[in-house]
Amino acid sequence: MTERSNFGEIIKKTLDDMSLQQNDLAERMGKRKNYVSALLRTDNPSTSTLISVADALDLSLIHISEPTRLRR
Repeated sequence: MTERSNFGEIIKKTLDDMSLQQNDLAERMGKRKNYVSALLRTDNPSTSTLISVADALDLSLIHISEPTRLRR
């Protein structure tokens, strides 16, 4: 059985690993914190949202789509 993480959990872990907070991601995306908060509760973000988050965190899509890539 494989472990499955949702999008929000992956981004929260990534932010933690990068010592960033939701406010930091919001600022990098040019959005408000409440947008990021709602984003972290979604399980199925759009492709454009995935790209925006990846760009804001300077990561490739593979890093935010495969939780195993985030393990230390």
